[in-house]
Amino acid sequence: PAFQEAPAVVASQSVGVQCDPSNNEDAAAAAAADADRVAEADAVVAAQAQAAQASETAQAQVAQAQEAVQALRAEVAALASDKTNLLRELEGLQSSGRLANDRAEILSQELDQLKALLESERREMQEEMQ
Repeated sequence: PAFQEAPAVVASQSVGVQCDPSNNEDAAAAAAADADRVAEADAVVAAQAQAAQASETAQAQVAQAQEAVQALRAEVAALASDKTNLLRELEGLQSSGRLANDRAEILSQELDQLKALLESERREMQEEMQ
């Protein structure tokens, strides 16, 4: 910076030595190149930090997805168990239904027999009354 160059200019003028302006230009170019390299390094570091953050975010999302898959697997297992239980219950009800149908058929046959017996008894009573 300029305030640092001023004492050197004053000193060189008082001693009678002249500064080579090309040295200042070379130093300025070197400083600009150094600044460019520092800016590039800062950009690389920033990009690496951003990539690391994106990686952490992706890892967190993967972990969440894995947890969701595990929860879905547990839910599927529970539903499969429920289905099995419902199928067993349905089989039981079907069996009960068949038993009820069989019993109804037996009762219907017995009723028909009783009706026939009653009709026979009624005829006999009518014949006896005549």
